[in-house]
Amino acid sequence: MLTKADLETLEARWRDRGLPIADHMAPGLTDAALDAVASEFSLGLPEELRTWWGWHDGLVGTRDTQNDARVWERYPGGSVLLTSSEAITVARNHRALSEELEEPGEWEADDWWKTSWVPFVETLEGAAMLCETAKATKNGCPVAYHHWGTTTDSLDGPHPLASSLGELVRWWIGLYDCGAFYEDTRTGRWHFREVEGRPGPKLDWFI
Repeated sequence: MLTKADLETLEARWRDRGLPIADHMAPGLTDAALDAVASEFSLGLPEELRTWWGWHDGLVGTRDTQNDARVWERYPGGSVLLTSSEAITVARNHRALSEELEEPGEWEADDWWKTSWVPFVETLEGAAMLCETAKATKNGCPVAYHHWGTTTDSLDGPHPLASSLGELVRWWIGLYDCGAFYEDTRTGRWHFREVEGRPGPKLDWFI
């Protein structure tokens, strides 16, 4: 389960390393605002996502991927921590595409994108990290990685990533601590590299 202490530790890692992301996160949402976000998803928001967006409502700023001066806006590996409104838009867009691709008797829209999936991170390639709210338990909500790169990938469904959002955040903290997240001092960009014994799954698209 994700805790406020986990998030405070993550933010401390950003500040310890001088990452500008720490100063460009939006204020957290109120309970009323979180209720409004929850109403956009068929199964609402799991407690972990309420904690996540209650801490900060994502990363704000211009999404200019060509401008090296603004690479602080992206997490190591090229991911964006979505605001709740961006998450709603991403989910709507994916669902709309799913419904367009639906072929009765072949596959349904839910085979591509379920209305209960709540994205909270998006990569440069348009892939999403999402919470599978239908699988949420008292211990947290499973996190998966969903990529639209090919029809096969999409129909295979999201790839399991972490047992909970809390586990994912603790992995991120561990990646800073072991040096897997590192800064290229020539460009100011933060990247991901394999480090023996690092936390998290051994997957190219982990970040």
